[in-house]
Amino acid sequence: VYALEEGIVMEPQEHTVSDVPTDSPSASGEDLRRLRERARTVEEELALRSREMEAIHRLSELALSPDLPEEINARIAEQVSSATGFPIVVIKHLDEARRTMVLDVAHGLAGPASAQALEVPLDETLSGTVVQTGQTLIETHVWGASAHANKTLQRLGVKTLVIVPMMLPSPGAAPQPRVIGALTLAHPDLVSLDNDSLRLAASLANYVALLMQRMRAERALQRAHDELEQRVSERTAELARVVQDLRQEIVERAAYTWINRLLALRAMEARGLIDETLRPNPAYDGIPEALFILRHTAPQRTSGADAGWWAVIEDACRVQARCLPGLFDLAAPNAALRPSPMDVVC
Repeated sequence: VYALEEGIVMEPQEHTVSDVPTDSPSASGEDLRRLRERARTVEEELALRSREMEAIHRLSELALSPDLPEEINARIAEQVSSATGFPIVVIKHLDEARRTMVLDVAHGLAGPASAQALEVPLDETLSGTVVQTGQTLIETHVWGASAHANKTLQRLGVKTLVIVPMMLPSPGAAPQPRVIGALTLAHPDLVSLDNDSLRLAASLANYVALLMQRMRAERALQRAHDELEQRVSERTAELARVVQDLRQEIVERAAYTWINRLLALRAMEARGLIDETLRPNPAYDGIPEALFILRHTAPQRTSGADAGWWAVIEDACRVQARCLPGLFDLAAPNAALRPSPMDVVC
């Protein structure tokens, strides 16, 4: 500061703790001790921060893995164990609707968790207490504490237990974070815990909460997407069946309609009620008289693929519709489909 105020230009120089002369009048033994202590503290803080960032980076990579959720959770717990030095890591999330703590993963246990341990009432577990209070729980000699006696902890010989709340930022303007679960760290030895270690555990717990919340949201979205696709597929198949049934019904109704019309015309023809319309006549080249006459009087109406058969039938239906519209009406919906000319001829 004095050099800057006096306008003196000074070249920057790099020094380490060992560069400071011990016989300098401005550097006493106490100053050197404090300086070395400070340097060691900074190095420890940097190492802790580096370990924290490396753990977060690895956790982020795990969250992006395409593996099954159970495999990802197991690797997350393994990474937390590696970063914190605790061989036992248990992660549980809060089921607010059922007021229970649900096990996500347990790392470092000799055997699989029992069915009872998968979901425990909120008020009957230490992790539930941490979730409700939002405060980190630290216990030593847990296996001998009567208030916290637990057969699993006794069997594992746990002496140091740390349960950290897993928090997420509250939505909106709520000042308090939202607790969604608990991260449990256990060690069979007495572990000295300082503020840096607890801060690392809290940081990892919150980041794990963020990752698991995102993975649960992604799985819920995927389930909703799969269910929607399934419903669309089922609905499409159902509509296809309905359309097929309707098409079949329309075809059947049209077939019955034309069968009834043709039978009625043949019956009326046989009884002499109408002129020859459908019955072949050898005198007219083996075709009905009405078709023979139509081919000579209106050849343009007989030039189609049916050779005039439909023209003859339409003329006959049009005449009979004056008296029997329910049977011979050409505009009836059931008569929209027509059989092929070969079917009519046969």
